Amino acid sequence: MDDLKQLALFAEVVRAGSLSAAARHLGISTSAVSQQLRAL
Repeated sequence: MDDLKQLALFAEVVRAGSLSAAARHLGISTSAVSQQLRAL
């Protein structure tokens, strides 16, 4: 995933208030969100 998409994912986590809420909104697993944030 490129940096811009990772930043958008980070913004979604902030907006949603949690990793799990962002994951539900994006339709991906919480672990996938966590992995992308670590890669940022």
